[in-house]
Amino acid sequence: MTTKSTRRRPGRRGRGRRLRARRRFVPWPVPTVERFLPFLRRQGILLGDWLQMTARRAGALWWWLDRETVLSRRLDRLAALVTVSRAVFAVVVLAVGALLVDSESPEPEPPVDIEPRGIEQSDNARLRLMAGQGDARAQTELGERYEEGRGISRDYRAAVSWFRRAAEQGHAPGQAALGVMYNNGRGVPRDDNEAVRLFRLAAEQGDARGQANLGVMYRDGRGVSRDHGEAVRLFRLAAEQGDAGGQNNLGAMYSSGLGVSRDDGEAVRLFRLAAKQGDAGAQVNLGAMYSNGRGVSRDYGEAVRLFRLAAEQGDAGGQNNLGAMYSSGLGVSRDDGEAVRLFRLAA
Repeated sequence: MTTKSTRRRPGRRGRGRRLRARRRFVPWPVPTVERFLPFLRRQGILLGDWLQMTARRAGALWWWLDRETVLSRRLDRLAALVTVSRAVFAVVVLAVGALLVDSESPEPEPPVDIEPRGIEQSDNARLRLMAGQGDARAQTELGERYEEGRGISRDYRAAVSWFRRAAEQGHAPGQAALGVMYNNGRGVPRDDNEAVRLFRLAAEQGDARGQANLGVMYRDGRGVSRDHGEAVRLFRLAAEQGDAGGQNNLGAMYSSGLGVSRDDGEAVRLFRLAAKQGDAGAQVNLGAMYSNGRGVSRDYGEAVRLFRLAAEQGDAGGQNNLGAMYSSGLGVSRDDGEAVRLFRLAA
């Protein structure tokens, strides 16, 4: 029986360990300055280039800042020079203008206050401008144009608006006009109490229209207790100012003997004063006095003339009375067709 040897042959693993063990003790070559000289030389060149570029940029930046500073200073000086030049030019212009005004232009006239007649004759555009600026007289006139449709489309609400603006300023005609709108229920719900309040405000300021309208409210007992004596007093105040409505209403009180003793002569006198001013109601009343021969001699022709004047203004009383004259043939030739036409208009 053959016995194998137990001695192992050296293998590759054994040789590798021995080689590594040997290399572990091999000394590393000591570095020298000469080996690093190329590297240091390259880094030095790069650093020099960077420093040089940085210096150039810093110099350029400093030059730009210095240039901007100089330029801004120059611009500031130029702006100051322009400002001074403008100031000098303005002073020269003002001085020359003053000399020209003193030598050639007349003294300015003070603003002229527009009289009520001037306001009535103003066109709608100018009147609207004045009313918008708060002129109470213009507001009242514009409201009346809206109420009557005079030169403008009829608009009761617009009339009320303008009357109210004037009334809020304490303008008596505006208060009286607004009271009429409340009295008739135009543009606002009918309100006799508010109408009386507005008429009273206007009457207390001496407004003839306010006095006459307040007298009507006392005569008819609307918004106040009926008082013919107070109505006569108010009508007289308005009549004494030449108000046609006051004259006509006071004449009616004398004609009927309400609040005063009946006096046909005084009634005719007052009716005539109002009729000459074109008051349609007074023309009808005076025509009735001529037709009935009260306070004047009976004159159907004059009665017809007066009724016609009132009828041409659209007064229903004048149209009705004139139709009656045509129907009866008094003062005119009898004409039933014309009578019917007039009655239809009055209806």
